[in-house]
Amino acid sequence: MKRGILNLLAVISLVPCLANAGLWAFSYFSGGRSSQRYVHSGRFNVAVGHGSIHAESYPSLPARPKVHYWQTMLFTLLYGTIANRWFFYTLMPLWMPTALFAAFPIIRLAQRYRTLPTAGLCASCGYDLRATPDRCPECGAVPDAVPSRPARRKTHA
Repeated sequence: MKRGILNLLAVISLVPCLANAGLWAFSYFSGGRSSQRYVHSGRFNVAVGHGSIHAESYPSLPARPKVHYWQTMLFTLLYGTIANRWFFYTLMPLWMPTALFAAFPIIRLAQRYRTLPTAGLCASCGYDLRATPDRCPECGAVPDAVPSRPARRKTHA
């Protein structure tokens, strides 16, 4: 049950990862325009261009803004108030959400291939079955049928 839920979450995480990767590639091939607007309303704007996404919300009041600035290697955030109304502007490279959404599916794949059952071990608990190939003494599981060697024929000389 737990494994199925984690696999479902990995698939769900893969969908926005692929969407972001497509948007990231599209942002470089958008006909040479500096940005492509996707959402534009009276106070909110989202634009994509040259590998980054810009999101902003601003009041349209002519007043001196009170601005706060925060910049890291990964994104830039401007926020503050204009005439007691909040605004923000953020700039983020599109590879960042792509990498974040890809992390969980990659971890799940690594866990899956790291824990593949190997020959001679119990598939349920991993106990060494060389001494008791018919049944696992640790958990009681019966291993799948292992093809046995064909019996040797006695030859009369």
